Amino acid sequence: MNLAVAVIPFVLLPFFGFSQYTDELKWLEGNWVMESEVTTIESWSIKDDSTLDGYSVTLENGNETFRETLSIENSANGLIYKAVLPFKTAVFTLDSIAKNYVSFIDPQNDFPSKIEYRKVQNELRITLVGAENKMEMKYLEM
Repeated sequence: MNLAVAVIPFVLLPFFGFSQYTDELKWLEGNWVMESEVTTIESWSIKDDSTLDGYSVTLENGNETFRETLSIENSANGLIYKAVLPFKTAVFTLDSIAKNYVSFIDPQNDFPSKIEYRKVQNELRITLVGAENKMEMKYLEM
């Protein structure tokens, strides 16, 4: 057998495998809002077969107080979740994926070391898990 024929499927697999995840993560697409003392909006859209683009913005009295750019994308190391914050970029790797659920981990990150997204009816529940604490946020569809 020709070596190129044997190697090509393994080289291309990471690039073609994401469209399956795009379908499995379609439930994440949309605009989500959490109201408390402040308003936080998280938005996700499918950019292409290899990337979901997102952002999270927090508003207080109509003024933006925090923003992060988010993405879920296929990389050479598999599916990753990237959060670009004002002070750093955090990259998490896929931990688990199921119907209406996905989690990513980075054991080296102090908080969170795990990020979970779960859709329950019209709610998007985001759980941030660290070594000593856990925070759950509930967003509603806009």
